[in-house]
Amino acid sequence: GLSYQWLSSSNNTSWTPISGATNINYNTSQLTNTYYRCIVTCNSVSDTSSSVFITTNSFINCYCTSNPTSAAGSDIGNLAVASLNNGVAGAATNNPASTGTYTDYTSLPPTALTQGASYPLAITQINSAGFTVNFATVHIDFDHDGIFDPVTETFAIGASNAAAGGNIINGNIAIPFTALTGQTRMRVKLQAGGSATQSPCGT
Repeated sequence: GLSYQWLSSSNNTSWTPISGATNINYNTSQLTNTYYRCIVTCNSVSDTSSSVFITTNSFINCYCTSNPTSAAGSDIGNLAVASLNNGVAGAATNNPASTGTYTDYTSLPPTALTQGASYPLAITQINSAGFTVNFATVHIDFDHDGIFDPVTETFAIGASNAAAGGNIINGNIAIPFTALTGQTRMRVKLQAGGSATQSPCGT
């Protein structure tokens, strides 16, 4: 004989019934921090639960995981774009520093890029042994939705080659006028046997 009605509030004072939220459990997604509570009724007698405050993760914390599976082979020795020049590449082959899988550089100061501008970008590949061809891709979350869009937020930079200097992969990234301002996330991926369609996620 129990019935339920969930309510939501932005301030824990003014409450709005949530349409269709009439089960014992309520599952939803939200874009802002929200309070929730439930009115439980039994034989026309109602009581209201305590409220619970659900905070919302910043989009910065919502990206898919990148999980390279091998520390052997190729690695990103250096990345240069705008004011960012990160890493000391060293030797292209037989480089003992080529042991990275996924490296998190979000502690670095943000690099300022301007809407409507295009920037040259250079990715230097290093190898733990001999040279292998790799494909470089850059992903930037321009709309701050926590997703690297495979079409509008992905740049196929190009492939390395075994010629002298061929381990430096040069390309350009263009910042759209519609890009939101403020901090966002950039992911750079180097993949053996990769292609222009490689995903920012997975292995």
